Amino acid sequence: MSTMTNQHLPIITLLLCLCLALPGVQGAAALDIETAPLNPDFVRYMDEQETAPSELSLFLAAAPPPEMSEHEYPVYPNSLIPAPGTPLWSGGVVTATADPPAEPYFNLADEGRVTAVKDQGKCGACWTFGSLGSLESALLTDGLGSWDFSENNMKNTHGFDAGPCDGGNALMATAYLTRWSGPVNESDDPYLLPVPPSGSPAGLSPVMQVQNVTFLPPRAGPLDNDLVKATIKEEGGLYASFLVNYSCFGPGASTYYLSENSTAKLDGAHAILLVGWDDAYPAANFVEAPPGDGAFIARNSWGTSSGDGGYFSISYYDRSIGRFQNPAIEYIGTGRATAAVLFTGEPAGTYDHLYQYDPLGWTTSIGTGTTTTMYGANVFTAERYEDLEAVSFFTREPGTIYELRVDLNEGDTSRQVYAANGTMTLPGYHTLPLGAPVPLVPGQDFAVTIKVTAPTDTYPLIVEKPVAGYSSEASAHPGESFMSVDGEHWEDLTASFPDTNLCIKAFTGDPVSVPGDYATIQEAVDAALPGDVILVKNGTYHENVVVDRPLTLAGSGDPVIDGDGGDALTLTGANITVRSITLTDGADGVLVTGNDAALMDLTVTGCTEDGIDLEGASNVSVIGADVRGVGQTGILVNGAFGAGVFGCDVSGSGADGIAVASSEAFTLADCTAVGNAGAGLDLDGVRNGTVSRNTMAENRWNIRFAPAAGHEGSVAIAETNTVDGRPVYVWTGRQDEVVPTDAGMVYLVECRNIAAEDLVLSGNYVGLVVFNSTGVTVRNVTATGNYAGAFCQGSEDLSINASAFVGNELSGLSSLNNTATAVTGSLIADNQVGAFLAAGSPDETALWHNTFANNTGGHLSLEGQVALNSTASLPYRYGDAYYTHALGNFWDDYAGNDTDGDGIGETPYVISGLNDTSPLIVSADHYGVGEVPLPPTPTPTPTPVPPSPSGGGGGGGGGGHRAPSPPVPFPVEPAVPLHEASYEVKSQSAVSAIDLTAAADLDGVTVVAEKKSLPSGIAPPAAPVYEYDEITLSHLTDAEVRGAAISFAVPLAWMEAQGADTGEIVLLRYHDGAWASLETKFVKEENGEALYVAETPGFSYFAIAVAEKPQGEGAPTSPGVVEEAPTGTPAPDASTTPKPTPVGLAIPCLAAGLAALLFARRR
Repeated sequence: MSTMTNQHLPIITLLLCLCLALPGVQGAAALDIETAPLNPDFVRYMDEQETAPSELSLFLAAAPPPEMSEHEYPVYPNSLIPAPGTPLWSGGVVTATADPPAEPYFNLADEGRVTAVKDQGKCGACWTFGSLGSLESALLTDGLGSWDFSENNMKNTHGFDAGPCDGGNALMATAYLTRWSGPVNESDDPYLLPVPPSGSPAGLSPVMQVQNVTFLPPRAGPLDNDLVKATIKEEGGLYASFLVNYSCFGPGASTYYLSENSTAKLDGAHAILLVGWDDAYPAANFVEAPPGDGAFIARNSWGTSSGDGGYFSISYYDRSIGRFQNPAIEYIGTGRATAAVLFTGEPAGTYDHLYQYDPLGWTTSIGTGTTTTMYGANVFTAERYEDLEAVSFFTREPGTIYELRVDLNEGDTSRQVYAANGTMTLPGYHTLPLGAPVPLVPGQDFAVTIKVTAPTDTYPLIVEKPVAGYSSEASAHPGESFMSVDGEHWEDLTASFPDTNLCIKAFTGDPVSVPGDYATIQEAVDAALPGDVILVKNGTYHENVVVDRPLTLAGSGDPVIDGDGGDALTLTGANITVRSITLTDGADGVLVTGNDAALMDLTVTGCTEDGIDLEGASNVSVIGADVRGVGQTGILVNGAFGAGVFGCDVSGSGADGIAVASSEAFTLADCTAVGNAGAGLDLDGVRNGTVSRNTMAENRWNIRFAPAAGHEGSVAIAETNTVDGRPVYVWTGRQDEVVPTDAGMVYLVECRNIAAEDLVLSGNYVGLVVFNSTGVTVRNVTATGNYAGAFCQGSEDLSINASAFVGNELSGLSSLNNTATAVTGSLIADNQVGAFLAAGSPDETALWHNTFANNTGGHLSLEGQVALNSTASLPYRYGDAYYTHALGNFWDDYAGNDTDGDGIGETPYVISGLNDTSPLIVSADHYGVGEVPLPPTPTPTPTPVPPSPSGGGGGGGGGGHRAPSPPVPFPVEPAVPLHEASYEVKSQSAVSAIDLTAAADLDGVTVVAEKKSLPSGIAPPAAPVYEYDEITLSHLTDAEVRGAAISFAVPLAWMEAQGADTGEIVLLRYHDGAWASLETKFVKEENGEALYVAETPGFSYFAIAVAEKPQGEGAPTSPGVVEEAPTGTPAPDASTTPKPTPVGLAIPCLAAGLAALLFARRR
């Protein structure tokens, strides 16, 4: 057995979607609900504790007894504590449900239906003996055997504020028993005399389950005894209590009578067990004769030496036993004596698990104070596969009507699964078995909702609430209990009453089990009805299980299905759930062909084929699987729709870790694939999927992504996925961005103006993919240890520079059907094939200044025409000399010579039918492309000397080598060291930072940016301007500036007011009497602003403005605004814009073949 108590459950969403409950959850004050007034006797008891601690009175524990002979009276006072909340007796008479007993005399002891007399010793624990005595008697009556329960355990572990020997009451006993703290056997926690121990062993389990406690109403008069008599005879002994004056006991405590009008000092109160009656018991036998004959027979707890072997008679006319009710007064208690109480039980194991939030049970109640109807709901979360079998609650007034329902949370909705209604004749604690069990699954929220309508009680909903001095340890959390006055508007109970919960419990049972109920899993499956739960207990089952119907197969402990070479588990039916089972030694571990299955927390090891194989199934979820060391794919999703793989770990597979093939509408999240022989994650021919928060490491290839043709942008692969600890960036339709430098794999699909720089991409099927994109720049990127380093197809204006594609299994670089593509300054080495190239003409793809080395299958595999040289002569430094020449590539198998020492071979390098007419003699890193010599420093001479007529002064010929070329005009900076620095702007300007590049040391240089108005001599531009700024330098000349990047921000609200979008903002610079438009790049939106970076060749006044629309868009070009390019950047020439070439028609063979090679499914 197990219980769940005081859990903080995030389930308010369940209540929000209940049909009965909650279209409008409101604030605390909205429902106007209050607690019931405290029992006046409890208030008086607490007041007297505070005001007279040294002189105990009626409502304290008890006054010391008067002088007495040994064994005549108890040697320790007995005590009861008034409860802060009690049943409400509203004046109506409750009659017995059966004919009253006709016997004038009856005693349970004569029928053996009461257990032996005990002795409470020097401890105020009479209430434990009375309550457990009632339970023991009821069990005897019900034929459940003779039991001896531990009063010591109840008094020590009741959980309330009172100490072990400081007293209690029937509701405290009810709380202890109904939360399943007890009862426990006396032998496990004995009650030792004379002073019983105050500690009890931990971890004792109850040996019975108390599921019902019934409170009998006060008697209307001394002879209103029919209900009490009938209950004793039919059900067993009754807990009862009475007010005590020791002088009212007869000799040896054999009788007791306290008259209604007695003014004798009260010494306390005492709980006993009523076991029978004697209508003819003489009045003369009492110390003071009552008005008539008749007495109840009670079992005391003062040992067998008191009374008649531990029994005594208490007059029908006693003023407190069973408590007379004054018909003129409605009350909730008078004195610590309470009505008689019946405790009944059921064998342990009737229910297996208990869900509750109220371990202290009934401490008070709530209501409106004006109406007699209230609604309450407790929401629990199932901890295992189990069946909900019963619920329990309290009622406070006889004749209370209840309506009960149970709802299950199923995703974003709820479903009612049970409803019942009825009337509780008597108040107390009630358990209602459900008509049919309700299957629950782990983690499923379920709500138990009750509506109570009392005859007169305006506080009918029972709660556990902290009450100072009584139940201060009560606690609660939001999301557990909810209340409503109309069933429409609900609020969390803790919003109005902190640490308060409803007294509603739920009871569950474990399902059918293997091997307990069936020897094999298949036998249990074959016998199961749709919707059944089969619990597979610990053990190894050599079976090939086939499930063809909707059910749940759940493991308990560590069950193993050993397939002995066949498929261990096959699911052909729909709506099947399998959880917490290990599958091993099969062909497939699990083969799923049916729809709507859920596989949860499975372990699959040692299978020769796939671990988990979803073949053509729809809406199957695999959650928390651990798949290790299978022969083929760990988890295969093939031809499926709506599959989900969540939180799975796959390692050591002979092929891929997780593979999704020819499937759509799939989700992969929070999975780990490590050390698999194929791809960690293989997405082949997929569409419309979501991939997030997955970790791939140490696989042959971490990710292989080959979406279905035409659906490249339909699969969302989030940046939360990682390969060897680095994020994956799969961008679709992005523009004007820079790939973060922590990337582990990059896919750019239909992107525009993307920079991929300073990256290391390794361990993937393809490190870098550029597909159908425009304006992508790849610089200083290393792609190594992949199947293919980089794959670029169908893109335009692609620049690859200063990168390395080395040590990849198949190819370093693939460029297929791209236009305006240049590959320069890169290393392509140690691959099987250096580069796969396909282009329609040399104008479309050019490779120069690259190094090709040690590519074992050849440097190039070519279809069509590409250029292997620069299109023009370029200045470069080779060794210590400077030259100008067209540049080709370095090929490690080139056998030509460099006879003139300029680093260029004298004969072409021929490969795949193409000529590299300017092959490099050594690797490309030996050539400083674009470097020119510094201008010589002039030396003043007093007398100019005319040049020699021969023109040959200054040295002889150069032998067989031409002299270094003199400096020539070229838009590249001389080879002088450059310096960079960043300056943060802290003024009120829109400019936030300036990154400066200069040909001088920047130490001591300052940059000032200030928001200013234009001087009168400068005309403003025609475009709308957000802000003018002046940027000035100190300790640096304009000639030394090589460029700067200005970061600035513009409010989106201002742009919206101008009718401009983020792509229409430009930074203007005032230079040479005119406003010049700078190259301005939008970065992102953040905190209501658009962020930009603009390149400037110098500094002066600047304007942040809306770019003027080009001709043809309805806006004339301002004559005062011209384009200004940064230093060293040629002005764009529209005539050089590359146009797409129908390469796909001209050279389909290589592109198709390589795509098939790279992206064909490998099975």
